[in-house]
Amino acid sequence: EASTYWRAETTWRAFFGCIIASFTAKHLSALVNCPDPFDCYTVRAYLEAPPGERSFRVWEIFVCALIGIFFGLLGALFCAGVKFIQSRRRAWFHLFSMGQDRRRAWRVVEVIIVIVMTIFLSFGLSWAFFNDCKAASPDAIVTDEGIAGAMCDEGQNGGSVNPLAALLVSSRDDAIRFLFSPYMGASEYSAGVLILAAVVIFVLTLLTYGLAIPMGLFIPNIMIGACIGRLIGIWMHPIGGSVSSYAVV
Repeated sequence: EASTYWRAETTWRAFFGCIIASFTAKHLSALVNCPDPFDCYTVRAYLEAPPGERSFRVWEIFVCALIGIFFGLLGALFCAGVKFIQSRRRAWFHLFSMGQDRRRAWRVVEVIIVIVMTIFLSFGLSWAFFNDCKAASPDAIVTDEGIAGAMCDEGQNGGSVNPLAALLVSSRDDAIRFLFSPYMGASEYSAGVLILAAVVIFVLTLLTYGLAIPMGLFIPNIMIGACIGRLIGIWMHPIGGSVSSYAVV
């Protein structure tokens, strides 16, 4: 995330490092879990098929391929947006100037403006959905505890939860856990909430990237992908798709 230039050599080292780590972990697991270690040194021990209850349908492969194409185009749009915004930043803040006219103070002002914008969007949109709170279902992972429940008339153990606040205002760990949840309770996200959350996170990430304060891309990328993936999972659920699986994809 912090690199401005990622060499191909680093990519190959990371790739082979993952292979070695995976092989080593599998090897040690076989030695620990097998009564007879010699029975574990088979092709089957290293190429395990998933159990029957985790099988998939052939048509889901094409859906996943379309999801990959869509996110590839979305990534290209993000890169084009970053290039456009950075060109404006270079011109306005004189980033390549070696003199005293680099406008460093204005870069701090930019950070403050983006922070205020993030707060207003996250909390303002969540409050806008104050009247759209849903009952917290016992089988759903989204509960009425925390700020997602506080933004409701009957939240905080009162039985209601704000689905948009659970994504935009809750901690990123909780939001990702909510999106990856396999349950389909009454307090699950609607299509409109997922689309709105994905657009807000995409725009805020686009504005935040390149600020004077370092910001990451890993968590926002996961959240955008999980929002859109879960949206597709909701559409595919009536014909047998798994909501949480598409969120992970």
